[in-house]
Amino acid sequence: MSTRIHKISITYVGLDNVNPETIEMNVEAQLIDAHDYASELAQTITRMKKVVTAIHVWLVR
Repeated sequence: MSTRIHKISITYVGLDNVNPETIEMNVEAQLIDAHDYASELAQTITRMKKVVTAIHVWLVR
């Protein structure tokens, strides 16, 4: 399988549940690898005492 460009978007809030922030990035990977990367990034955000509210991965090209 060939790699493609996927966009990852993760939205999170602090424990006070205000001021949501979003991280967006493009990754060159197969879809399953892009999902794995998004999952690892979400786990890292959670360890920083943040609450992940949304994870999106979609094909850019």
